[in-house]
Amino acid sequence: MTHIPYRGTALAVADCVANNVTMVFGDPVSVLPHINAGTLRAIAVSSPQRSPVTPTVPTMAESGYPGVEAVAWHGIFVPARTPQEIVDKLNDEIVKALKKPEITDLLSRQAMSPVGSTQAEFAAFLKKDLATWKEVAQMAKVTVE
Repeated sequence: MTHIPYRGTALAVADCVANNVTMVFGDPVSVLPHINAGTLRAIAVSSPQRSPVTPTVPTMAESGYPGVEAVAWHGIFVPARTPQEIVDKLNDEIVKALKKPEITDLLSRQAMSPVGSTQAEFAAFLKKDLATWKEVAQMAKVTVE
């Protein structure tokens, strides 16, 4: 397998649909329309559990690759000098919004599972995620070009 450093997922997906590359590792939003249209076939998902939008597609672990997990996530970030009271208010409003049915429905249709946690929980998540990917990069001997 050879990694091709595309400048974006859309180009990689387009090349896979056009049969210019044999496979693509893509996010749900980019590949779901093509899976639904029958122009791409899903082989596995990289989340620890099957995706509710593609329930028949096995996980990497179910496909014989235990420990291979890569889950995309989104977070809200503000400049470091933002006053804490503004950060707290923003976090409170985001957590409230993520509990609204219209928001959870919209996100779930895009294979997203809203979390909405505290700033401390998100910081701990970031620290763990960074450590995981640092280890992966070191094991793979990834270098910056």
